[in-house]
Amino acid sequence: MACYTCGFEGKFKKTKIESYRYTECGLDNVFLRHIPGLQCPECKIVSADIPHPLQLHELLAQMIVTKPFLLTAGEIRFIRTQLGYSQADFAGRLQRNPSVLNRVERKKEKVSADLDRLVRMVYLKEKTSPKRLYEEVENLIGEKREGQRPYRFHTVKNDWKYEARAAA
Repeated sequence: MACYTCGFEGKFKKTKIESYRYTECGLDNVFLRHIPGLQCPECKIVSADIPHPLQLHELLAQMIVTKPFLLTAGEIRFIRTQLGYSQADFAGRLQRNPSVLNRVERKKEKVSADLDRLVRMVYLKEKTSPKRLYEEVENLIGEKREGQRPYRFHTVKNDWKYEARAAA
């Protein structure tokens, strides 16, 4: 393993990162707590060692589609990539023009309540049981407010858990 900052090759010191802003997922409001880190013995830079990233992204996607606010452009892009769709393919699944989805993801156009519901329903249809899909679609009937909260996660015995607490 080589340090991406100084190029050191060798053994890194294992450490713990108390709070880590996980922007690598494409969102700026995801925070991980108590995660492993690796410190370069040369430059002392600490890198996050994210355990079980696929499980984390699945949990994050579930939190996003069930939040009580309108989805953001970044969250729509995250959901699309989590499902493995290109913009054109996802626009087709949503029965929307690809240029609309492109403008929304680039924040050139606001997320409409209609697009918000469609994105959630496509995700839920592809990733959940019919019973959960029915329950979640019922929750989507009401209007959503704009806004977002931080998503905070931590690990417990090698499993990711969501920290349901008030926004900081």
